[in-house]
Amino acid sequence: MTKIACIAVLCMMALVAPHAQAVITCLDVSLHVAVCVPYLTNKGPLGGCCDGVKSLNLLATTTKDRQIICNCLKANANIIAGIDWIKARSLPATCNVNIPYLISAQLDCAKGSIIRTMDDRIKFYNRTNCATIIKRTISDG
Repeated sequence: MTKIACIAVLCMMALVAPHAQAVITCLDVSLHVAVCVPYLTNKGPLGGCCDGVKSLNLLATTTKDRQIICNCLKANANIIAGIDWIKARSLPATCNVNIPYLISAQLDCAKGSIIRTMDDRIKFYNRTNCATIIKRTISDG
């Protein structure tokens, strides 16, 4: 009888296990993007930042995951002084990661600041490219 009960429990666990999802925590988010802090505060190179951004993006498989990550990033950004928001906004493009919203300190994580029109995308692209060109010109000069 005990063997049958054990087998039944193992079968139930096997059925339930694939449906269990890991919950993303702010610690997970912090560990993935901590390497980006020197870059985003103009105190260091890009380094391994893109690896962290890409792996974090892979974790965001659901809307809830993206909202958790967004809220954690906003909380971290509020305690890190001197974030260069131009670099923060251009980080997805720099790292070849596609996200459906514009990074901003005012981003509403529940809704996401969706870039709704092509004009908004062009304005964002021009701002980030312009900043990159200016920085390259200054450093080359």
